[in-house]
Amino acid sequence: MATVAQAVETPSSVTSIKSLAESAALNAVPSAYAFNINPEDEADPNDPEFAIPIIDMSILTSGTPEQRSQIIHDLVKICQDWGFFIAINHAVPASLMKAMIDATHGFFKLPDEEKKEFKFGNDVLEMFKHGTSYNLALDKVLLWRDFFKVRTHPEFYSLCKPANFSEVSMEFGKRTRGWH
Repeated sequence: MATVAQAVETPSSVTSIKSLAESAALNAVPSAYAFNINPEDEADPNDPEFAIPIIDMSILTSGTPEQRSQIIHDLVKICQDWGFFIAINHAVPASLMKAMIDATHGFFKLPDEEKKEFKFGNDVLEMFKHGTSYNLALDKVLLWRDFFKVRTHPEFYSLCKPANFSEVSMEFGKRTRGWH
């Protein structure tokens, strides 16, 4: 069987992490994308100290001033220490979250030619950005990802593809900002 490096020599054959992962040539994660973790450094996922933090978003709008102050303090610390958290009681129905995830998957299922319309550029103010971290030529650890970004605030912008993305993302944006 060919190695990953042999299988992806031609840049046009693989254009994204998605296409690389779906290719028959992939039999291991390329070393540039691998992090070597010492097993002794791994956290026990059952240890409460290492549980993903959970933030009750309803406290920000309905809690006492002391509760709101504490949750903001907690958010700052969690973002500094963890970089992410689980948000609960945020007024976005599970059905809308699923629809947003499905619409996002729809974008990544588009043919590469259609996604190129939204290709990542150098302007940080672009309304849409699509790209990949795929580049085996670089000699450093990379992120194993394809991405797209859509600016939705202060003005709402959306992708015209896939078909329902604009409507779903508009409703999702309204709910996340409490505009119902």
